[in-house]
Amino acid sequence: MKRQWIIAFFIVLNSCRPASTVFPPGWQRTLTVSNSAHAFKITLGWKRSDTDSTRALFYVVRTNPSTDFLDYREGGVLRAGMLDTFELTPDQSTDLYEWTRTEMWKSGDGSMASEGSGDQFVMRFDGDENVSFVGLPSEKNNRKFIEWALQHFEDTFQKLDFVQSSIILTVSDRVHNRIDSVRFVHRENNVQVFGNRSANVDWTEYLELWRILENYKVWLLPSDSSYAVSYPVEYHLKISRDGRSYELKVFAPSKLSVKRYYYIVNAIETAGVFQPAW
Repeated sequence: MKRQWIIAFFIVLNSCRPASTVFPPGWQRTLTVSNSAHAFKITLGWKRSDTDSTRALFYVVRTNPSTDFLDYREGGVLRAGMLDTFELTPDQSTDLYEWTRTEMWKSGDGSMASEGSGDQFVMRFDGDENVSFVGLPSEKNNRKFIEWALQHFEDTFQKLDFVQSSIILTVSDRVHNRIDSVRFVHRENNVQVFGNRSANVDWTEYLELWRILENYKVWLLPSDSSYAVSYPVEYHLKISRDGRSYELKVFAPSKLSVKRYYYIVNAIETAGVFQPAW
């Protein structure tokens, strides 16, 4: 009898849980958070999963869907995986759907924000509908959503703190028997540049360079010698950061189907006056 009561209890408990949310086609939400005093801006996005209508995807919005330029600015901070898209759990997806119902945000009186932190928010719904306000909302569920969204951002795209690092790119042109190189050396926010260039790179520019390397997952890129014969110009990249090091070699990065090689090499080359050897 006791066992039957336990089974009955769990049946009732499960029946009380809300059914999985089904996101309608085209469902999408974005939240822009900015604070000019702290040089911070980011637009977070959520949309229905292409493979599971009960799940939502989470990502940082691009300024243009056809590019990898993010609607993101944060002074002095490096984060991991900013170009990645993550699938929310069923519970997170259900909460997200309930928190972001359009009718819950349309107060119409312009008084939904009560606590001034200097943060400005713009909540966008399907189409062009949006609600903007300053400070955290006083409405409980709206406030809970924003606090959850900001914490989810911090947990998903974690900060990468480091005190010393280096980026070295050497281009060996075997046809013209020429070698060009550039070396960035960093220690405690001080960046020095050595090699075939005269331009200086400050800490902000150097951090942006690392941001590109991280976004394109440089640590996971293998060497590629597909064009070693037809384009005998070797790009040899060496990187290190707080004891972690990696290196790769690639030929004709602009011609490879995996464009990450080109984006990384191009970012390093255009950081100053260094020009490719071909």
